[in-house]
Amino acid sequence: MVSGVVSKALDQAPDDASVIGQFITMHDPGVMVVTIGGDHAEAARARVLGALSAMRTPLDAQTFNAAREAFLYHIASDTETPQERADNLGWYGVEGAPAYAPGIVDGTYAHSVRALDPAYVADVAKHYLATPVVVNMQAKESSQ
Repeated sequence: MVSGVVSKALDQAPDDASVIGQFITMHDPGVMVVTIGGDHAEAARARVLGALSAMRTPLDAQTFNAAREAFLYHIASDTETPQERADNLGWYGVEGAPAYAPGIVDGTYAHSVRALDPAYVADVAKHYLATPVVVNMQAKESSQ
């Protein structure tokens, strides 16, 4: 399922680049891993890095509020299967914060997200996304 603005734009692009993003929570602050592949990976990489850069500028209140609600909707709807729910609840249960599991409609995660504002999110992006680490991996062609 493609739910992010950047993911949707890349998915609708006429080239063959594939982009997969995942935020991995490891206490504070966590790690965002974006994997890009395909013949047009450089163009996709430029779009992703451009989107990260744009996040450092606060959105207007109306756009931010709509994006925040869309984010909460997608967090809940992307966790659909019993296995996905169990994984989420289990992870946050082990962390000692089961009510913080994303996807719980009135959980502490949803309350925390609704407390965010555009300036705070832009400041966090400035702090954590200012210098992304980029690793290029290429498969070596076999000499056989």
